[in-house]
Amino acid sequence: MPRYMRKVALVAVTLVACAGAERESGHDAAPTATAPLTADGFCDAYAAHWCDANEACACVADAGCVARMKKSCQVQLMDPKTEAALEAEAMVFDGDRARAFIDTIDATACGDTFDTLGWSQRDLLDFGGVFSGTKQPGEVCSIPFFAAGPNECDGGVCVAAGDGYRCVAVADRGETCGLNTPRGEVRCLDLDAPVDSARLGGDRVFGPCVEGVCAEPLRDDMPCEADGWCASGRCDQIRRPTRYVVAHLDLDRFARPSDGTFDPADEDTFQYRLWVDIVDQHQAPRRMAVYMFRQTETDWGYSAMVDGEVVALGALAFDDDGALQIDYALTGGVSFEVTSELGPIELDFGDSVAEGGTGLDGTRLMDDTFGVRRLAGDQVVSTPFCAAPLPNGSACAFDGACASGACGGEGDRKVCLAADQPIGAACAADGDCASRVCVGGSCGAAWCR
Repeated sequence: MPRYMRKVALVAVTLVACAGAERESGHDAAPTATAPLTADGFCDAYAAHWCDANEACACVADAGCVARMKKSCQVQLMDPKTEAALEAEAMVFDGDRARAFIDTIDATACGDTFDTLGWSQRDLLDFGGVFSGTKQPGEVCSIPFFAAGPNECDGGVCVAAGDGYRCVAVADRGETCGLNTPRGEVRCLDLDAPVDSARLGGDRVFGPCVEGVCAEPLRDDMPCEADGWCASGRCDQIRRPTRYVVAHLDLDRFARPSDGTFDPADEDTFQYRLWVDIVDQHQAPRRMAVYMFRQTETDWGYSAMVDGEVVALGALAFDDDGALQIDYALTGGVSFEVTSELGPIELDFGDSVAEGGTGLDGTRLMDDTFGVRRLAGDQVVSTPFCAAPLPNGSACAFDGACASGACGGEGDRKVCLAADQPIGAACAADGDCASRVCVGGSCGAAWCR
């Protein structure tokens, strides 16, 4: 099943049927009917028709399909919140539209896109007219808008507001938008544009509001607030590599002395090892180890390393009162050159006496005390801007961020995948295919078209 089916929540993107195909179902075939559906009967009809059509598309019979799809419908469409909203008349269920939607499942050729429905983004607001909201902008709502499901708001969307949700209006291109309009908050939605499944979910469906007016999608390098603002579908921030780390420490002047030359693998050669989060030159998070080693009662050395590579090296000299007299930073000088692409990284131990400070505001010597008062690396984040889709192998969060249209992997380790499968090859998502179209059913018979 295409990856966006799993993300967007079921019905509108799971149209799989073959008109006129012979059917050998693992369940009773869905009856032909034209009468309006009831809300109570919607999930039963949906499950029966979906499974009947799915099995007709060259898939094996699946006796458990109806029960599974009915449960999915009840969880993602007709859940208790939806039932409560219908009971309170915060939404109205249109039985004729529901029947037409079910009939569409029977009448379409095998496929899995909104193209089959002919939906525009306007249809997202009321799920093709099946669920029509009655609440006005500013009213409290309980079902957050996820771009393909029930919506309590009349011509608007239900979005997070404080500890709950409220209805906000939407506007088409050229219309007024923003947080403080005569209609309250207004978000931009290109109402007549066809539904783009890659942009469903989160803020990716909403377009740019520029100087209080709904605008065309923005070009690369233009400032943005959400992925939906960008023609590329990607609004990004750059985290610049860490080059500066603040380390304000209390060092124990009576700590045991180091045992010879510093060796990060030998705990007898250093007194303290501290960890600080940094960002590397590829915008990836890394961890840097800072080793502190005592040479004499008032002289200490330090070395900072990332995966065994030195990124900072130096020495600290204190007076008898524990004040930092001077910080000898050796990185970048004639006595030491950092070979890692990560460095050099400057460690700021505070203003020493030599720098005009008191020597006590940053790192200092204490009697029988060790502590970390401040330890942090700079992680400068740029202003968000529209960026080109990511190449294969790049870290990603959703399919639309990738040039291939496929973001996959396990857990948080997702990367853009190649889209090179030829027509007829097995696939799991549109992004797997060179044609960008993967069709088929949930039984595994999916192929590039």
